[in-house]
Amino acid sequence: MTCGAILVGGRSRRMGQDKARLPGPDGRGLAARLDALLRAAGAAGVLAVGGVRDPALGLPWIPDLRSDCGPLGGLEAALARGGVWWVLACDLVGLEVADLRRLREAGDPAVATVGGRLQPLCGVYGPAQLPPLRAALDAGRRRAVEVVAGWDPRRIELPGLANLNTPEDYAGWLTPPSGNE
Repeated sequence: MTCGAILVGGRSRRMGQDKARLPGPDGRGLAARLDALLRAAGAAGVLAVGGVRDPALGLPWIPDLRSDCGPLGGLEAALARGGVWWVLACDLVGLEVADLRRLREAGDPAVATVGGRLQPLCGVYGPAQLPPLRAALDAGRRRAVEVVAGWDPRRIELPGLANLNTPEDYAGWLTPPSGNE
C-alpha cells in the first residue's frame, strides 16, 4: 500500500506566491491536480506536508518534524508515519497516472529523472530511507539531490515532467505554444 505526500511547504521565492493553490488550465489548483493523480494511481491516502496548514487545499495536513530543512523535512515527516510514499513537490506538472505507477513498480527508492537529471521531489520512498535521511539532516545536509543520490535510487526517465518555479514557467504552462504558423 502506497500513500501520497504533496510537499506544500516551500517559500516560493522565485514564484512570489504560494504555488499549491495556483490554478491550472482546468481551474484546479496544483495540489488538487496532484491529489487526483495520486488517487487515480492507487494512493491509499494523500496528505499535504509542510508549511502552514491550509484548509483550502482540502487535504489532511502534517507539519515538518524540524524547521528549516527544506523539502527533506517534508520527506522525513511522511516517512516517519511508516509505509511507502509517493512524494511530490506541489509545483510538478506533466505527470501522468502511468508515470506514478512506473515509479511505484520500480520499488523504493525510485526517483524521476528528466534528461538524466535526478528529480528527488518526484519519487517513491520507503522505511529504509528514513534512517539515512535523518542522519543527513542531523549532519546539516539539506540538498535533496545530493542526499537522495546517495541512496542509489532506481531512476525512471519522465521527459514530460517539469517544475513551475517562476511566473514565466507558470504562464508558459498555462498557454503552451501553438502549432506551426
